[in-house]
Amino acid sequence: MGALSSLRLAWTSELGNLTVDREISLALTNFVTQLADAGYQIEQQVPQEFDFDTAWETYGGFLSPEILTAEPAFSWANLWLTLKTQYYKHQVARQYRNSPVERGLFTSFPANFVKYMQALTQRDRFIAQMDRFLAEWDAYICPVSTIPAFPHQPQGKPITVNGIKLPYITACGAYTIRLVAK
Repeated sequence: MGALSSLRLAWTSELGNLTVDREISLALTNFVTQLADAGYQIEQQVPQEFDFDTAWETYGGFLSPEILTAEPAFSWANLWLTLKTQYYKHQVARQYRNSPVERGLFTSFPANFVKYMQALTQRDRFIAQMDRFLAEWDAYICPVSTIPAFPHQPQGKPITVNGIKLPYITACGAYTIRLVAK
């Protein structure tokens, strides 16, 4: 094993306050146990200065303009009306008001260049924070989403994770990679 056993590895099975599926947490824990049993230096760590909830809200804030500019068939007015209607009038939506990704998504409307640049600037701060944390480690093992693959269903339909219904976009996002990667 040689040089590989000298690697400093950090890991977490958490994504801040977001619910991570038990299957993912168990798989990560089993993998980490195998690494430790094989002689790797591995510690459970979470970046202390990294505010996951604000990071997910920031993700929601820059996600919607990026999707909409990549999909010319979308109409800002129609999308805003649809989202507003679904968010405020759908009876299940009340439980999602505390979802940071959803909060960022809805507060970014109506989107404009200034809001988008503010979100990207905030993302740059998170990247810098994560870079400082990762400077101490050779690798960081963490979930990239809250769920494993799920059966196809209509986009927007809530997804249950550990018995908790999460907004579709919250459950499906590849948060870690998308938010802190340039």
